[in-house]
Amino acid sequence: MSLTSLTSGPNPAPILAARGTRWFFSQALSSPASNYKPLWRNYGLLLSRMGRYEEAISAFEHVEKRAEASNDVGYICMIEGRFDLVEQFFRTAIEQSPAHYDAAWQNLDRLQQLRRMRDFGIGQAGSGGDFMPGGSLVQ
Repeated sequence: MSLTSLTSGPNPAPILAARGTRWFFSQALSSPASNYKPLWRNYGLLLSRMGRYEEAISAFEHVEKRAEASNDVGYICMIEGRFDLVEQFFRTAIEQSPAHYDAAWQNLDRLQQLRRMRDFGIGQAGSGGDFMPGGSLVQ
């Protein structure tokens, strides 16, 4: 594959940056530093942002249980407004740890609030405020 084919399109910078970042992580994760927990968490975040959810969960599982990993991926999807995917990750986290995983229940409640706000037009252009996915409304 040539550089020309990699850079074709309106803005190749994000694609090249993601590929370069993945290369960096692949090098770091195959080194003695591979037991460094923040490295695995950051790799999981990168994969989540790239839409590579199963790989992200696998990366997170190097530093936390699968229920927490599923919740983390769901939260990233929620922040990015990918509501169609969010619920499945939170429900998976709850199924894997039903009695002990309050964070996934709280995030599932937050998702329902976000959906209601979207349905009522809060946070949409011209509604008088901009909705911030973290839960606040900025006037």
